[in-house]
Amino acid sequence: MIPIKLHLQNFMAYKKIEPLDLSNIHVACLVGQNGAGKSTLLDSITWALWSKARVRDNDKLIHLGENEMWVEFTFELGGETYRILRRRSSKGRGRSELAFDVARPTGWTVLTENSIRLTQAKIDRLLRLDYDTFINSAFLLQGRADEFTNKRPSERKKILSDVLGLGIYDEYAERAKEKTKKYGQDIKFVAGKIEQMDREIAREPEFISKLIDSRQLVASLSTALKKEDERLNALREQYQTLKIKQGQLDGLRKRIGQIETDIDNLAKSVNQTEAKIQQYQSVIEKSDVIEIGYQAWILAQKEVQNHDERFEKFSVLSQKRIDLASQLKLNKFR
Repeated sequence: MIPIKLHLQNFMAYKKIEPLDLSNIHVACLVGQNGAGKSTLLDSITWALWSKARVRDNDKLIHLGENEMWVEFTFELGGETYRILRRRSSKGRGRSELAFDVARPTGWTVLTENSIRLTQAKIDRLLRLDYDTFINSAFLLQGRADEFTNKRPSERKKILSDVLGLGIYDEYAERAKEKTKKYGQDIKFVAGKIEQMDREIAREPEFISKLIDSRQLVASLSTALKKEDERLNALREQYQTLKIKQGQLDGLRKRIGQIETDIDNLAKSVNQTEAKIQQYQSVIEKSDVIEIGYQAWILAQKEVQNHDERFEKFSVLSQKRIDLASQLKLNKFR
């Protein structure tokens, strides 16, 4: 783990400081008087990583007079750049927050889980180092240089194992066990398949007999299928012929319907003609009376004509009489 940047606020003696850029520092020596805050900077790193420092109560790490603090620590590990931001507030019952990110070409990608516990577990897996191992190996706390020697043998063994990275071999061993178990299951599965294949191979004569029977059945079915295909083709031809005849029948039915309509119209016309014939027949039966009446009508016409001629002459004579009377009156007054 290579520190890159440290930024904190209201952490122990530090109320607010500018971010510390550690990216170009290979070896550093912190010098100052007692109580100047040298160890506090290292405590801020361990608190950001594991939420642990020399003071066990997190609320006591908050700067006097404040009720909230935070530490942001950026570091490089395995060629990747990571950032951890841990907050603590003493308001109410107290509240903690933890954010974990990794740098990508497009910006920071969130690695934070749904809870602080899960996020811390992810950080521990990445570091492959817990707080106890850290303060007994790479970092010796002030006044606790003999921390390692005071540990029990089993604890010292665990710390050495973590420092030397021996835990990875336990992980490899666990993975090997899992793979061995999986391969054992695969072997059993394959052995079962082989046993099943052997049983199938032992039934080869039976399968060959069934194959011969199946081929004969296929040959007979192929012949039957060919006949059925021929029959189907014949039925299709019959269907097409019937379809044509059905069309012709529909045409004839249509023509029959038109003829029936024409017959109905002719029947109506015949009925009308017969009615007229009967009417004319009744007139013919009265021909004598009609003839006499006709002759009387002719005579009446002649009398009317003679009467009209006499009336016309009467009118002329009446007009002459009126004219003569007028002339007579005129002559009398003269």
